[in-house]
Order: sequence, then C-alpha cells, then structure tokens
Amino acid sequence: MLQKRAVWAEATKPSLKLRVLSPYENKAGTAENPLRYYEIDFLRALKDDNTLDEESLAHTIMSLRDTVEQKLRGYSRKDTVDYYRKIVSQAWAQVEQAGTVDLASNAYDEQLLWLMLDPNQRTRTETVFKERNFQPNPLWFWWWYGYTTYNPNPKYKPNVNVPAQSPKPPVIPGAEFANNVATAVERTSSNIVLNLEKFANSILPPAPKVSHEPARTGADCVCACHACACACACVSCACACAGGGAH
Repeated sequence: MLQKRAVWAEATKPSLKLRVLSPYENKAGTAENPLRYYEIDFLRALKDDNTLDEESLAHTIMSLRDTVEQKLRGYSRKDTVDYYRKIVSQAWAQVEQAGTVDLASNAYDEQLLWLMLDPNQRTRTETVFKERNFQPNPLWFWWWYGYTTYNPNPKYKPNVNVPAQSPKPPVIPGAEFANNVATAVERTSSNIVLNLEKFANSILPPAPKVSHEPARTGADCVCACHACACACACVSCACACAGGGAH
C-alpha cells in the first residue's frame, strides 16, 4: 500500500498505525487507480485510531487465501510456483544488469513486488548493491517509511502530502539500503497488530477438500500466486503489494 501511496505509517509501536492518504480516503481508490478487493479489505480493517483490527485483518487473510485456492483448482501448484520463480529470477536480472545507479534504483522499485517474493531478498540485495549506491525517489514511500522509521540518524524527510515538491534525496550506500529494507519488513511484521496471538487465532484453517478435480488440459499454471504473495506481503509489512498481482 505504501508503493501505491495509499497510506503512510505514522507509528510502529506498540503496533502499526496508518494514515490513509488522498485520494484513497474512501478506501476504494479512483477510476485511474482502483484498489483490489484485498487492498480494500485491508483498509477496512483499520480502526478509528488507525491501528489494524486483529479479527478484520484475519478475515482479509482468509478471504485472500480462499480466493487463491479457488483459482488454483485444476492447475499444477508445482508448475505455478516454478513459473513465478522464473519471473523473480528475471526481475533480479533487470536490477543486476542496470548500468547506472539511477537505472538500478528504478529497476529495483519497478520489480519490488517480485523481489519481495525471494526468501533471500536481503542477501541478494546486499550482493547487487555491494559496490554501488542506491538513488531513492521522493515518490517511493515504501523506501521512506523504513528509512525514516528505523534509520537511527535519518538525514531526509519526504513530503508525504505533496511528494513531488520534495527536494532531491541523498544517495544511499548499497549496504545501508539493503539493511534498511530488510529491517523495515522484519520489524513491522512483528508489530502489525497489537495482539499477535489474537490475530493468529482468528485465522481459521481452510475447509477440507472433499474431492480432487482433474488437472486442466493445456494449462500448467495459473496467475494467482502473485496476488496471494503480494497481498500477504502487504498485510505482513503494510507495504508494497498494492502495485501488482492478479485480480
């Protein structure tokens, strides 16, 4: 949601507190930038104090899980996973092959949702930017959230209300960039709601499958996993997923 600039994190302790930004106050988006069903559910899980309600957030997760399970019926789960692993590899290749700091930084932003699916995102980011810098853009809220929240000495503050009027940000050393991205995801995940136990207990197991449908001929995978993974990333770290995924 940060990547879509639909929200801004105003606090992370004792739990995440989000402010919905214009033009998403209606929690539906606009004709040009409509929100997907799981994004709408995520925003509706916000309480009056801008923290996330544990039971409502759990409902968002279960609804997403059940929708993706339904889309996967009749398709090979293994082939689907392999298909998206190849896309993640291609996303890394675009970042690695970028010739300049600006191109590499832009490629990372454009491919962010795919890169987040990589369990080795932190170490891979450290490797890619080991000998190069990162040039953030004032519009990249997903980056500024982590930078302003977890950097002990932030030297830049973005203009959240009018980001286009922000001054040019400083260049970030590659190692610092990689560490900040990973830290933001890890720490926010642990503070997504005030009562993690209540949230976890509210997620009911999926209904048992009563039959096995034959695999569909002529199709080995379905474009549903990206929606699932990206939305789960959104829920777990309150960022990023809003820019991509299947409907």
